[in-house]
Parts: sequence; C-alpha cells; structure tokens
Amino acid sequence: MAENSLNLTLTSLLHLICNLLSLIITTFSIVLHVVHGVATLISFAIYAKFENLKEENKNMSRIIPALQLTPDKIMSVEKSIEQELKAFAAKETGKGVDEFVVRAALPSTDFSLTNEEWVTGALGANAWTKYFDQKLPDDKFVAFYKYANEELASDILHLKFKLGSAGATTKDIIGVQELLPEEKLVGFYDAIMYKGGDHVYIEVYSRGVGAEHAVLGCMVVEPKGGEIS
Repeated sequence: MAENSLNLTLTSLLHLICNLLSLIITTFSIVLHVVHGVATLISFAIYAKFENLKEENKNMSRIIPALQLTPDKIMSVEKSIEQELKAFAAKETGKGVDEFVVRAALPSTDFSLTNEEWVTGALGANAWTKYFDQKLPDDKFVAFYKYANEELASDILHLKFKLGSAGATTKDIIGVQELLPEEKLVGFYDAIMYKGGDHVYIEVYSRGVGAEHAVLGCMVVEPKGGEIS
C-alpha cells in the first residue's frame, strides 16, 4: 500500500509539474504574441509618422549653393539627372533609351517665352506671379534642377513648380532667398520632372517689382531628330 501510495504521489507530482510547464509555455507564448503585436503597432506608427513627414515636406525641397559643390559633384549630379530623365522617358513611351537625346532647355522653343532668354515679365511685390506655362508634346520630357539669377540684388524669394493649365497642382516649391550675391545666385535642387503631355506651370514669388533674369536650369529629353538629330 505504501508503495502504491508513493507511486500515486509521484504521478500526481509529475502531472502537476507538466501542467505548470504547460502553463508557463502558454503564458510565454502569449507574452511573445503581445510583444510582437506591440512591436508591430509601434512599427506601423513610426512608418505612418515617417510617411506623414514625407508628405508634409515633399513640396519643400532645399536649394544647395553651387559653391558648396565641387565641379566633379556638379557633373555627377547632372549626369545622374540625364540618365534618370531618359529612363523616365523610355518607360513612359515604351521606346529604347538610345532613341532619345538630351539637351538644355530653350526658353522660347520649349516654354514659349518671347526670346531664347530666361527673363520674367513684370513681377508683383510680395506676391506670386506666373513666369510661364506650357503644355509639353507627348514625346518631350523635362527636368528642372538648377536656378541662377543675373541680378546683383534679386527680389525673387521662391519658385513654385505647378502642373495643369491653371496650375491646380503644386509639384514642388524651392526657396532661393538663401542664395547670397557672393555665391552668384546659383544653386541646385532635387530634379523636378514633367512627362510628355504635362502642362508645365511655373510661378515666382518676389518682394519687389520689375522683370528679372531668373534662369531655370532645365534638361529636355526628346526623340532624335527634333532640335538635335
């Protein structure tokens, strides 16, 4: 009897130990799931915050004075934009990259300014004024990436790159006030691209009146046989 009682006690103890282990494992599993869920929620929150920040800042690109860049860096930036614009054109049209050529934009030819010279019309004081607007042919792609001004004391403070015949959509805003006269008012910013068929609409914000030679560095990609054969 004593031996049977001992066996029953050992069996009960083993069952209890097994139950405790099972409970511990189950509890640990639940904790892991909770931790994983919390971590996932935190990740989603961080991602959402990051996306919101990108959304808030996507139209506020910063201009970098040209004197802060080496000649090699400028060449690298321009080469990268050229390749990106050609790839963009090839993707949108289904043509090969080698079917396109790249050239500098011409103010009159490409954007219907009066002459082949970057010059605004009369600007309003402390106001946005349209520089120009132009609908692109279906096979012409452009990228704005550089700003320069010939004036020694420019009143232009901001550039606004818009889309549509009435400029209903804003693609980007570039502040140029931080460019100092001793830096020759030349700066680079992230390329702002327009595809074939887009209606380019550019505005400038000035604190003074009168016309200015506001030069928009811009690349054009188009099929061979256009301005360049």
